[in-house]
Amino acid sequence: QPQRVCALMQQALQGLLQALETDPETTLAALPLLSEDEQAQLRRWREDAQQPLQGPGEVLRRVQAQAAATPQAIALEQGDQRISYAQLQRQSLALGGWLAARGAGEEDRVAVCIPRSIAWTQALLGTWQAGAAYVPLDPQWPDARLAQTLRDCAPKAVLTLGAAQHERMVGLLDGAAVPVLDLGEP
Repeated sequence: QPQRVCALMQQALQGLLQALETDPETTLAALPLLSEDEQAQLRRWREDAQQPLQGPGEVLRRVQAQAAATPQAIALEQGDQRISYAQLQRQSLALGGWLAARGAGEEDRVAVCIPRSIAWTQALLGTWQAGAAYVPLDPQWPDARLAQTLRDCAPKAVLTLGAAQHERMVGLLDGAAVPVLDLGEP
């Protein structure tokens, strides 16, 4: 990418020099920094970004398409942790299968008590793979609020991250026969 940045800088400087020669009163804000082709590409990207995703199915299709097109490309990055599209697709399918085997499907809920992270994204995609809806539980909530939310949503499964959070959810379920999966387990 350094070559691309250098090319953009060169193009901007050439535009500045040309403007100084032809119309010295031109303001910097009026100078085109991108070529017409790059401006058109930017407009297409902006238009695509403004199109709302049509639900979980479309998100899953896009991840699947990206995994097929560029399997080794980085899909998610957090700190020094990275996951490729192929890994994301494989792990979300596996989690979706695990959830479906435990009865999660359409009209069902899966509680996700994981902070925003790569694991959270995997939990969300896996829940959607099973056809279920996810119920976000903030790990920072007090136990009483978590327990009430679990009772109200009656999840088919609970997804956590870490042994302590796993044990906490098991305790809050108070003996209910709901599987709890720690996504941090190998």
